[in-house]
Amino acid sequence: MFSCGIFDRATRDYPSPCYPRTARFYLLPKVHKPGIPGRPIMSSNNCPTEAISEYCDFHLRPLVTSIPSCIHDTTDFLTKLSAIPQLSVGTLLVTLDVKSLYTNIPTKDGLQACQKALANRTLPSPPTEDICNLLEIILKMNNSFNNKYYLQV
Repeated sequence: MFSCGIFDRATRDYPSPCYPRTARFYLLPKVHKPGIPGRPIMSSNNCPTEAISEYCDFHLRPLVTSIPSCIHDTTDFLTKLSAIPQLSVGTLLVTLDVKSLYTNIPTKDGLQACQKALANRTLPSPPTEDICNLLEIILKMNNSFNNKYYLQV
């Protein structure tokens, strides 16, 4: 990507981990839920994909935050709620929680959604195809559990 002029020198030379490792899967217990289920975490610190994850995040974050339905946190939700004009009698406000949202998004569908959002950017640089290729590497080729390596499909 550097030789094609997509990465500048600073991006190309972004620090790589000194002691690279594969991503590690673990669970954080949800002690507030019955049966104490686990929240799946894929730790990618010091992985070869960490820098390209940051690169993709840099280019995707503005697209996600520009979606009107994007809620960052409780404060953002309350701010948006207070901006709603007077609701008519009988209006019902509803929120919902999706069980295991991120682990249930099919990789192929997630990549297609990113491709669609990137294709509609006003500044199409870096190329959509390049970011999508990097996303596929991050999402599919970076998993280990109990010293076994997995290809996410």
